[in-house]
Amino acid sequence: MDPAKADRNLDAAPWCRWTLFVILLALGGCYIAAYDFFLARSENFISVQRNQAAATFSGEHPVELPILISFGVDAPDNARLGGGWHLPDHDGVWSAMTDAWIELRVSNINADFDLRFDAIAFVDKRHPQTITVTANGARLGSWMRNNTNASDALDMRVPKSLAQHGRLVIDVHTDYVDSPFRLRTGPDQRRLGIRLNSIELR
Repeated sequence: MDPAKADRNLDAAPWCRWTLFVILLALGGCYIAAYDFFLARSENFISVQRNQAAATFSGEHPVELPILISFGVDAPDNARLGGGWHLPDHDGVWSAMTDAWIELRVSNINADFDLRFDAIAFVDKRHPQTITVTANGARLGSWMRNNTNASDALDMRVPKSLAQHGRLVIDVHTDYVDSPFRLRTGPDQRRLGIRLNSIELR
């Protein structure tokens, strides 16, 4: 056996190992990127489907003021919820994404009206939660929530001009969604943003 050739083989081994490591690292990065891409596309597709279903239901079931719309297990108004929500709990429904949608059709709007969300924000003591509500693209209000006021209602005024066609596409935006389990504040492993119990229009 040629000693010089053996030395070259020993020298090449670390280089081959590092090349293989870099290739595997790159493949892993590509896999994670592809997974995130398809996950985001999947969530967007589901949200679009749910928004369409909510629009159809609300168009077939318009409401008149004043009215209280409640959410929870077996509540008929759950069908007004679009994308971005978990399955309803007994005492309301939690948002699962930073944007969650609600579809409302309101009849006989001849003046500005009030909108109240009975809701509880998921907050972490290290990070307050900012909630912003828009309707048909127009901002209705923004609220900062922390441990002291997480369950305060969200009150807003809806201009007549915004609802003159009767349709309200409401977007509830939260700064973040996170799980109590991950934050070690509870056993729930779902990502939570805001729990919506009811909407009052008057």
